[in-house]
Amino acid sequence: MSQDAYGVRRLEHLIQVLAQGQFAQELEDELHGIVAALETHFQTYGGTPEGEIALKLKFRRDERAKITVAGTYAVKLPKSPAAEEILFATQDNRLTAKNPNADTMLPGVDLGRVGWRPPS
Repeated sequence: MSQDAYGVRRLEHLIQVLAQGQFAQELEDELHGIVAALETHFQTYGGTPEGEIALKLKFRRDERAKITVAGTYAVKLPKSPAAEEILFATQDNRLTAKNPNADTMLPGVDLGRVGWRPPS
């Protein structure tokens, strides 16, 4: 059995030779970015954030038996939760933070919203 010094026997070797190693370096950088994004997302929002690297290898053979391998990837980082607030419709079709169907003991003061101030 001959030893082919140029043989690409394993998938990780194939990825390493694409674009003379630049492709593998980009994937490595993206991996670090995903880990950082997962940590940041968890510290900020909690939950179970997810990330993804989708790797695609495309093979093309020409009439001279030359095989071209093209590698691409797509990265998905964890998404921040949607910013939301509960508001109510007024009779004149505007939005308000005060429930128009509930009375308050202190008119003009919203005790349930920390940091919320009515517009001046």
